[in-house]
Amino acid sequence: MDKILITGVNGFVGAALAGALCSQKGLKITGLDRDKTLRGGQACSRVTYQCADLGNNSAIETITNCEPDVIIHLAGLLTKSDDTPSHLQQMDANVVGTLHVLEAARANRCKVVFASTGLVYGDQAGPFTEDMACKPIDFYGYSKFAAEELIRLFSRKYGCAHAILRAAVLYGPGQSGPMFIPSIIKALLNGEAFAMTKGEQTRDFVYIDDFTAALTLMATSRHEGTYNVGSAEAVTMKETAELVQKIIQTQGLVNAGAIPYRPNESWQYALCPDKLMKQTGWKPTVTLREGIKKTIDHQRIRSQKKAG
Repeated sequence: MDKILITGVNGFVGAALAGALCSQKGLKITGLDRDKTLRGGQACSRVTYQCADLGNNSAIETITNCEPDVIIHLAGLLTKSDDTPSHLQQMDANVVGTLHVLEAARANRCKVVFASTGLVYGDQAGPFTEDMACKPIDFYGYSKFAAEELIRLFSRKYGCAHAILRAAVLYGPGQSGPMFIPSIIKALLNGEAFAMTKGEQTRDFVYIDDFTAALTLMATSRHEGTYNVGSAEAVTMKETAELVQKIIQTQGLVNAGAIPYRPNESWQYALCPDKLMKQTGWKPTVTLREGIKKTIDHQRIRSQKKAG
């Protein structure tokens, strides 16, 4: 039985991945996070839970004692704050935490599957391909790139097997926080105004199930290397907002142009997934319309349960 350990199992991606892996036979799944208890409900009933902070050296022993065959490393910190404490926190969580994961992987001689981001490409013109230079323009993108470099170092120096998946903008049921799609859905379902930029910039949105399928593929196969996970198409933020409005059947709540563009705005954020598709057979299966509808339906059901 293959033993898979998921770091950051209580996060948006972690919970979705754990649920997906629990539906497969022949896998022993361990989830690791800083929280005292496992989230995810019945879908994650087969997960053995470990509480550990990857920023602490003791996490190396915790992971090593689990004796995993594969570590899917999802844990990390994303903050939009641009101050010294935030910079230090992101480097500690995303770089030092990855180092601790790699030390455990070296001790167990196991494969590491790492969830990176398309933000490592910075503000270059898209679509991004894996042979492009990495030029991150913020601390989160840089911390992920630094973590990638550590993974490649451990591969060269110790022979650690690895797969790095650079994800586009993820979305789907269960996502919360300041990301664009969950934010606009929440506002419009509540009948609230939603302020945004003019929305001329393009974004590449990947539904959560498509991303967890890519993670699962890498964890259960011998594929290695660095791959983009994108939808193979990009839409403007304005088009995305209009699609959400159409599905919810509301008008007049989106205030486009109320927020100025960021100084280092990324205008063509799109990832070319051709390498992943050609080498592994993976492909995106959920269209943006389908994914947004599923996300809206999930939020409506959740709101009804809370109200009841």
